[in-house]
Amino acid sequence: MLPPDDVERVAGIFAAMKDASRPCFLLGPSILEDRDTSLYIAQELNKLGKLVQCEVIFNGTIDKPNRKDFAAFRGPGIDEGLRILEEIRKITSLAVCSTIHECWMVELLSPHVEIFRIPSRLVRQTDLLLCAAKTQKIIALETDERVSPKEVGLALEKIKSAGNDKVVVVYSGESKGEVDFTNLLGLEELRLPIIVNLTRLQTRASKVRSIPNRHDFMGRVAKSTVAFTPVAGYEIITHNDIARSLYEPKSRLSLIHI
Repeated sequence: MLPPDDVERVAGIFAAMKDASRPCFLLGPSILEDRDTSLYIAQELNKLGKLVQCEVIFNGTIDKPNRKDFAAFRGPGIDEGLRILEEIRKITSLAVCSTIHECWMVELLSPHVEIFRIPSRLVRQTDLLLCAAKTQKIIALETDERVSPKEVGLALEKIKSAGNDKVVVVYSGESKGEVDFTNLLGLEELRLPIIVNLTRLQTRASKVRSIPNRHDFMGRVAKSTVAFTPVAGYEIITHNDIARSLYEPKSRLSLIHI
């Protein structure tokens, strides 16, 4: 069980994510980099959240083992990643979201995060869902063309079986960077907060249609989705120095454009 202070904090964050009158934003480097870079981004996002008076959630993963290229950057390492997350919690008021791939990550990350993110490839993994759900933290289920609204509903049932109903959906679009409004409608029927992953939509669209990395493209997609269905918020991978970014620099958005 969570300590009383954590229970109240997690409940407050989930309530903010469900608040249709004010969008939340899942922002950050996605994969943690070195300490100084990660802390700088977190501090800037903390200032932004206070400025716009919206829930800003820091998105940082300590290890991303599902990279296509064996030599690709996957994180600062488990121990260093945990130290960075601990510092972010101390120096900012941001909630933290981190992706998990295996059950052993849940226990290590639980003291440092409020949200566990499940990649779309692992949404069917019962043991992983139950491990995360039992912490009573918020569970973010990532969806794309591989995960139908029906499968999200089945994952939701597994999470609820552990006594946890704090679930959100991160919609990453279809394989060609398109928004399938039929799928969005199906997700809406589950009555879960929906966060639209603008970075993933941008990345996929640029590969298929040679659309450049433009912040106005993300803005237009955001407007089109919120015009169709209630959207709880948006995800954008961001960095203070895109040229030095170690993860998907071509698809990131600079902090100055956020």
